[in-house]
Amino acid sequence: MSGRSQTITMDISGREVTCMRQIFEREPKSLLTEMVKQAGSEKIFLDRDPSIMLLIINALRHPQLKIIAPDNFDNWNKLKEEAMYWKLDNITENVVKQNPQMNTITVAYHGTLMFGKQGLSCDVNFRKIMRILICGRTNICREVFGDTLNETRYGGGMMEENYTSRFYLKHTFLEQAFDCLMCNGFKFVSASTMTPQGMPDARYHDDHRFMHYNQFVFQRRR
Repeated sequence: MSGRSQTITMDISGREVTCMRQIFEREPKSLLTEMVKQAGSEKIFLDRDPSIMLLIINALRHPQLKIIAPDNFDNWNKLKEEAMYWKLDNITENVVKQNPQMNTITVAYHGTLMFGKQGLSCDVNFRKIMRILICGRTNICREVFGDTLNETRYGGGMMEENYTSRFYLKHTFLEQAFDCLMCNGFKFVSASTMTPQGMPDARYHDDHRFMHYNQFVFQRRR
């Protein structure tokens, strides 16, 4: 070992990277360590994806073997597969920890206008919400809404990875629901609505004629 160079140059599909031999040997049981130890020269050719391998090599340089990825990086699954291929157990574990997860929650409600005895001629007609519905992954919904979440219609038990559309809130304040989402890192991304019918129908009361459905989609990336 004393007569061997302390640096190794890796040609990764035409992209050359040179670093200390000990960097490639940081995970002793990995294929990289085995390959470097058996290498008969100071240059090794790898037919792999250069962008992915560079992230792995930079992780080997990091004191905690952490992945330093660009903000717009979205190829975490491929990175995990590459780390597993080289049997880099610690880096694989860090990839799983650092992989941002997308969480989506949809808030929906049926509503109308609250009419008094004067009907439409009243000076002010207030919003009337029957129920606020919550759709999303069960553990995320519980995390966000806590004790305000009503689960009486949900029959899936405490399984955390389930998705459900059978949660609703114990209150009818949209703004309170939005505050909970924003405080937990969610951002509003889209909304859709079913508007009231355009023509009045004498068969229905005013509040039925102004019935509408709205839903709001929020997402969080972690």
